[in-house]
Amino acid sequence: MEEQFLQELGRYIVWRVRIEMATPKPRYTKAGAMPKPFSPYNTIASGRLKDSVATIIRDGLIYLVMEDYGVENVYSDLLDGDSGSWPGGGRFAVDNRPPEAKQAYSPLIDALTRWAQAKIGLSLPQAKGMAFAVRKNLFRAGYAGIPLITTSVNEDIIAQAEILLNQPQYEGLYIKGILDRLVLIGQSTYNITLG
Repeated sequence: MEEQFLQELGRYIVWRVRIEMATPKPRYTKAGAMPKPFSPYNTIASGRLKDSVATIIRDGLIYLVMEDYGVENVYSDLLDGDSGSWPGGGRFAVDNRPPEAKQAYSPLIDALTRWAQAKIGLSLPQAKGMAFAVRKNLFRAGYAGIPLITTSVNEDIIAQAEILLNQPQYEGLYIKGILDRLVLIGQSTYNITLG
């Protein structure tokens, strides 16, 4: 009965978190808390991050699982507060390619160009120009994580849990500390640690 309750609550949490992702929020750099260009905005560009959100119920916990970059570089909740994109950090920070390859292709510029086209709707030349500016700012200042599990989301989760517990099939079920059972984790991390 408890697992069924947690499954049902997990479906609600996925729905609510996806709404939160689509809610525009300001984004700031880590250096000087300067607003990020085009801020506030939602965190949905291609939809890949939003579509990756799922819950897994295991050992009485609700694992909120999503793409690793969402947990590591976009959102700051349920973590140690050091999330976001660090200056010069990430998988593109160290470029070990030979010098001739560096002149021909940059995977970071390519990724940022696709982001600018999907998120902002820029043409290819405009998106490429923005990609260079964003890369420069990422390496100089980084971006701070933004809240995902806000007070409002927490209140909605608790309210939904109370609604569910008042349904006849959950009569007599006592669930303590529902928010303490919620764990935000990246897909790769989940697969490595809990498989």
